[in-house]
Amino acid sequence: TVYKNATGIWAIDFAENYPSAHVVGTDISPIQPAFVPPNCTFYVEDAEKPWSFEQQFDFIHLRMMVISVRNWPQLFEQAFEALRPGGYIELQDLILLARCDDDSAPPESPLMHWSNLMVEAGKRMGLDFGASETFPTLLHAAGFIDVRVETYAWPMNKWPKERQLKQLGVWAQQNFFQGVQGFSMGFFTRALGMQQAEVMQIVDEVKRHAADLNSHIYLPISVFTARKPEGA
Repeated sequence: TVYKNATGIWAIDFAENYPSAHVVGTDISPIQPAFVPPNCTFYVEDAEKPWSFEQQFDFIHLRMMVISVRNWPQLFEQAFEALRPGGYIELQDLILLARCDDDSAPPESPLMHWSNLMVEAGKRMGLDFGASETFPTLLHAAGFIDVRVETYAWPMNKWPKERQLKQLGVWAQQNFFQGVQGFSMGFFTRALGMQQAEVMQIVDEVKRHAADLNSHIYLPISVFTARKPEGA
């Protein structure tokens, strides 16, 4: 199994749950924990550069990579070559623009405005934050079969009435609050030319808005799976 994401938590959990598997995790920064299961190994690698693994894999998992990958066709081609025949790829990713279906968060509201700024910053850096909508087509083009998609609404706080969605909103908000300052600062200063103080003001407003239960904002999150054909 090869896994590409930031913190390494998924790879560690997978290795602990499947001790007979050999799990390889990669990231462009060595930020993973120092102590990991003996069947889990991390490497500092850029997923958009040539993959140099000596072995093929049964399963490749990528999560929340849409904010960092520029060349998805190339990545899928490399993943196809890195899989054994019959192996699977799984992707979990979002579509950024933020959505609101009932006008409780108008386009000029802080979180919706932030979302548009992120999309514009991504474009200027060669990134398409809606790229996951093209994944099924790109996976087929790379040679994968049995391509499947499941899409969910990821509420930005606990505004939904349904209990499971409310809990999901709690987790989503915590995840968002942990990351919004870091990636806003990076994208807005580098791509949009903003000053640090301006970015911090936007982040503060966005956090307050994201905590407003009267604003029914969500992000679409999709899970994609596909298989490499036997004999390929």
